[in-house]
Amino acid sequence: GQMYSELNNHSEAIRYYERALAVSKKSITAIRGIAHSYHRTKQFEKAQKFYRQSLDFDSKDDIAYFNLATVAFDQNKYEEAKKLYSKSLEFNPKNVSATFALGEVYKKQDDCKNAITQYDQVLKLKNNAVLAIFRKGLCQASLGTKKAALASFEEFINKAEKLGGGWRKQILMAKKYANILHVETNKK
Repeated sequence: GQMYSELNNHSEAIRYYERALAVSKKSITAIRGIAHSYHRTKQFEKAQKFYRQSLDFDSKDDIAYFNLATVAFDQNKYEEAKKLYSKSLEFNPKNVSATFALGEVYKKQDDCKNAITQYDQVLKLKNNAVLAIFRKGLCQASLGTKKAALASFEEFINKAEKLGGGWRKQILMAKKYANILHVETNKK
């Protein structure tokens, strides 16, 4: 199952994970694997069932809570996602992915103030988390804090250009926003 999952052939992975679970219903590897494959194939209820089942092995499994939250987020169930990401962070406060994802939930709910708090926490945990800087800039612009947004976009551009790779689209957007904000902040 794991091999097929790694090849993104999740329907085949599910078949093999089902076989493994028929032999050993308590195989945590198969439970987590089938949950992941159900999630990737958008079979959300089945994914939730198996992620919750994995909590039977460890009720403080921050990754299981993170995965449950992601399933909820993917279904636009933002309140549920917020609770589950928070639960994940309760067990692992240094989980950068959960912290960032919680910021994304707040952003989706138009709660930019709390989103910025989460993005700042991401940056404390991982200084070069450029996507958090970009998202923070978007929220700051949304709140009307133009100078702060401009500073965030400029920081993002500087760090993302050094990284190169797949940041071209976001860099162009950040430059566009920075130019607009630069003009607006220099108006008297």
